[in-house]
Formats: sequence, C-alpha cells, structure tokens
Amino acid sequence: MKISSKAKACFAMIASGAFAAFLSVSIASAAPAPATKAWVSVGSDGRLVYQSTTTGDRIPDYSSAGYMGGGVKLPKAEVGATLAPVAGGADDTARIQKALDAVAERATSEHPLALVLAPGTYNCSGNIRLNHNGLVLRGGGATADKVVIKMTGAPHVCIKMGDGEAKSTGGAVSPGVAAPKGYDGRALAQSGEPITDAYVPCGATTVTLRSASGFKVGDEVAVIRPITAKWVALLKMDKLVGKDGKAQHWLGPNDETVIERKIKAINGNKITLEVPINDSIDSTYLNPPGGKVAKLTPIHRYNQMGLENITIIAGKSNFEVGKPQYDGLQCSNVEDCWVTNVILKNNEAGLGINSEARRMTFKQFAILHDYPAPSTGAKFPDITANGYQILFYKCEVQGDYRFPYCCGPKGIGPNVLLDFKIIGKSWLQPHMKWSTGLLIDNCQATNGGSIDIINRNTMGSGHGWAMAWCTVWNTTAEGGFTIDTAPGTLNWAIGSIGDFKRPRSSPAIQSTGKHVAPASLYRAQLADRLGPQAVANLDAE
Repeated sequence: MKISSKAKACFAMIASGAFAAFLSVSIASAAPAPATKAWVSVGSDGRLVYQSTTTGDRIPDYSSAGYMGGGVKLPKAEVGATLAPVAGGADDTARIQKALDAVAERATSEHPLALVLAPGTYNCSGNIRLNHNGLVLRGGGATADKVVIKMTGAPHVCIKMGDGEAKSTGGAVSPGVAAPKGYDGRALAQSGEPITDAYVPCGATTVTLRSASGFKVGDEVAVIRPITAKWVALLKMDKLVGKDGKAQHWLGPNDETVIERKIKAINGNKITLEVPINDSIDSTYLNPPGGKVAKLTPIHRYNQMGLENITIIAGKSNFEVGKPQYDGLQCSNVEDCWVTNVILKNNEAGLGINSEARRMTFKQFAILHDYPAPSTGAKFPDITANGYQILFYKCEVQGDYRFPYCCGPKGIGPNVLLDFKIIGKSWLQPHMKWSTGLLIDNCQATNGGSIDIINRNTMGSGHGWAMAWCTVWNTTAEGGFTIDTAPGTLNWAIGSIGDFKRPRSSPAIQSTGKHVAPASLYRAQLADRLGPQAVANLDAE
C-alpha cells in the first residue's frame, strides 16, 4: 500500500509523542490477543491497531468524552453583565441569582453570555442556579482565587447546573411501557426490538436487531442489557452475606442496565451507534429475556452553560456520612457544558454528576481540603460521576482517606480522566454495582494514593463488582494498583508504574513498570477520529 507524505509526517509526529496527527482506526482480527501483543499500538502506517479477544472484545474508543463529544474548543462567552461584591458580609445569593436571571433573558445556545463576578468574596447561604441555555458564571480575576464564593449558613449545594429533573419534551410513549428500572424514570417510546447477535462485544458500534424498521438515523436509543440470575451467579454476586449474617443484594434479576446512545447509520437490520458500547451482551447469560434496543423519549437538557475561574470555599464539615454536607457543584440534565479553572475547598461531597448529564468537560478543576478527614469509617467521595461522555482534563484532587473519583451503580461511560492528579493517601476506586467504560490516562497518584479497580464484595450495602471494561493507561500510582477482573470481562492496565497488589498473570495487564506508545490513549483516539486540530483544541484558549 502506498503511504502518502502526509501520512508519513503524521506517523513521525506520533512516534515523537506529539498527537497533532490524523489517524484512522484499523481493528485487528478477533483472534485472542497474546500477552506479548499490545492491545493498542501505532502501526507502521501511522494508524492505531487494536487487538481483540476471540469474542471480539477490545479496548473501546473513549474519545467521545467531553464537550460536544470531544475535540471541540471550549467557547468564550461574551460578557453579559458584571457584578461587584458588597462590603459588610451580607448574603450575596439573591444578588447573584438576580443578575444571572437577567443575563439568562438574553443568552441563547448560539450566543452564550456570562455574568462576570468582580474580584472579591461573595457570601452565599443558598443555591446559585445555572438553568438556562447559554448561561455562564465567570470569575473576573486573573486567577481562580481572586473570586471567592464563601458558603455560609446550613450545609447546602453551592452551585447547581441544571434543575435536577429530567423533563420530558412530550415524546409519545406507548401505553403500558415501563421505564427501565433505575434509569431516573426515563420513559421508553417503544417496548424495544430484540438483539439477535449471540454476543455483542465491548467496543462494538454495530448491533443486529430482529427488525430495524422502527428506527431512523439520529434516534436516541436505549441499548438494554438485562440482569439475570444466571449472570449474577456467574459473577458470584448471588450469595453476598454481610457481617450481620444477612443477605446483601448487588444487582438483582429483573433489573437492567441501560446504555444510552444515538443511531449513526442503519443497514438492513443492523444499526450503527455513534459511540461504542462499553459492555458486552452475552446471550449465554442474558437470555431470557435477552438484550434489546428501544427508542428513548426526548428529555430537556440545558446546554452551552459554563462555570469559570472561581474558588468555592465551605466551612469545616462534620465528617458524618449521611448527614448534610457542603457540596460545591451538582450537574444534572445538562449536555455540552463546561467547568474550567474552578477550585472547591473543604466540600465533603465536592462534585456530583447525575446520570442525565452528558458531554461535559472539566478542565483545570481542583478539589482541595484544609481539614484532615478521619482515618476510619466510610470515606467521602470528591467526585461522583454517573453521567457519560465526561472528560476530566488536568484536574486535581488533594486529601487523605477519600475517594477522589467514584461512580454509582450502572454507570455507562465512556468517561475519561486525562492528566488527572491525586495527591494524598486515598483510593481512586469505582464505588459500587457495575459501572463500565472508564479510561484513566496519564494520571498521577502521589503521597500514597492508589488506583483500585476491584470487587468491593460486601462493602457498604454489598457493592460487589464495581467496574468492568476499564482501561488504565500510562499511569503512575505511588500507593500501587489493584486490578481485578469480573468473570466474562476485562479490566486493562497498560504501561503503568507502581506496585501491582495482585498477580500480573492477566493478559490485560501489560508493560508494567514502563510507559508505552501511544503516550496518551485518549489523544491518540481523538486524533484517530477527528484529526490533529481536535487534539490541539484540548489546550486552546
């Protein structure tokens, strides 16, 4: 095959660690990938080459994580109004909200506008709400610490992006069709078409249906993966018993996980999805009833909203799990939004992202703690991310005895931690009950921090297998790694440096003690899909 001069130049740039290169994916055959073969590598023609298992499972493409589906420069909203702090320590919550609401009357998705807070300290005892398309709250100082929101009064959430509800836009719902359990009440527009593939591998974008006649390109769909007694038993989650001798229930039969995607193409009864599936659908364990695909009713999501250049400081927390806490930021039913150069200090549950949030970028976002947490009992989560296509880029979490990043039950991914720093003796650990599709790329855990992709077994309420189909790439952990793999799945750890606390016999653990090429999997996949400018847009101002 003749290789163009452009392709040769791109390959040279990739080999040198610069990812401003255009790549196109070349998937290897579905033969088993021996431990000596790289799961992802750069071929001689500059293309990414993937190894697959005998069933076709492969490291998925995570590059759709981020604002507008990844690779898009964050916008710079025009100033809509400015607001200055007032002397005397008065509560500023209502003043800020009134000014935001006034800006919102003129802001649109196509023309975002920012309320700019002048340098100083603002005292807030209640929620500040960003709930209008194109609305941005920005600190006007040269650095994030020049504009400080000080949380006062009783514990509360400082800033809410979205309104906490997934509101239907009026899509038709067939009578008697129930929403998937555990999916925030999102209704199905139809009962669904059965998947006829015997096995849909992790990383797949194409699914075969009994009939695709009821679908069209652009439809938002739910790929429904049932939870069956046979599958629960395979994972040995059917006999969990707590310290009190009582049975603990992981995910139960008659429940299901829902992978939300959009149809990109249709060919006969095969539908192609815009974003890969980050799980497998194995008819051996999931029939009956088997997987299916159903249209989703449209819901309202706020878009083109941003939070920029601000520090949020809470008072000292009571460190009691289950008690009210000071929470810095909650994101719900939003899409194509961003948080940049924001610091949360002393927020016990700093950031929460619910399952209706998608396509967000958090850039240079930090969570810091002045007060030491207790060293026993339940750990606090700094970031809880249940949304999908979320990118954390150049972010940092500092503190001991914490979960810097975790996910709740049935998170669907893809989500990406890129150039993410953990400072302190804490555990980057998906928290409970089967989340999938996390990429930990070029992350650093120092001061005793560890990365643990594990079966949490009877911890908590019976958290069991917390994460599957996770990839740890070129990451360093001073406190080491624990990489476990649930039956029928893989968790990959490639090019990572640190003590591995389990035997390294798994073929999914490769090149420990040294980094590999490509230097960053997310950047390489982004260039693969969208070209060099998409990678450059990560750092564009």
